[in-house]
Amino acid sequence: MLAALLALIPGLNTLVTSITTSFFNAKVTITQARLGADRDVAKQLVQAAAQQEHENEARLGIFASNQLLTFLLIAFAIPLVIFEWKVVVWANILGWGSTDPITGQVADWGNTIIYFLFGAPTVMGLGKLWFSRRQP
Repeated sequence: MLAALLALIPGLNTLVTSITTSFFNAKVTITQARLGADRDVAKQLVQAAAQQEHENEARLGIFASNQLLTFLLIAFAIPLVIFEWKVVVWANILGWGSTDPITGQVADWGNTIIYFLFGAPTVMGLGKLWFSRRQP
């Protein structure tokens, strides 16, 4: 449908392509400046991050299309949501005490759930680690 719309309006396809290319080049330039990498490496990092984002969306689409998986995800996320609201409302806003942090394996599970829902910037994080390491 989008292709049909682009074909109907002359020049719109060129405009969309140029905007997309400019946006991509800006992301590459920012990544290159931030990491101190050369342009080809920054370009590949941005492409890998886009691929990872696409895979995250596909994974969440699979969960959203299956009621059992959605229920399972909600069941794992509810305790974390309750804990977070207790920390924010009870301990920080109302000031009625303090809340011990989650530790151990439960903290690892919580991180896994949060990374699954909101994504983990692994490609860019690894690129940043690589280029910020101490050079001999």
